[in-house]
Amino acid sequence: MNRKNNVNFGIGMGLLCPLVVYGALWTLTHWGGKAFLREQTTALIAICANLLLVQHFRGRFMGEALRGVTLATVILAMLWLLSYGKGIFNNIYFE
Repeated sequence: MNRKNNVNFGIGMGLLCPLVVYGALWTLTHWGGKAFLREQTTALIAICANLLLVQHFRGRFMGEALRGVTLATVILAMLWLLSYGKGIFNNIYFE
């Protein structure tokens, strides 16, 4: 039994990976002074980086860690939707 195969480890990795990717993307997009990606696009790409973790844990049959990554991804996606959904849906659903 792998010690890292638990939900808490998956949640931690599921929150850490997008944070690192967001920081790297933000640094790259603001390198020359003017950003070429919007903030919501950068955040969405960072959340999608969890797909790499999903494939990693799935390939090693670490189901509990995969469950934690999925939970963290869903929470981050909901936060993203609450933060940037107003501009996307033109206040139809968020009035």
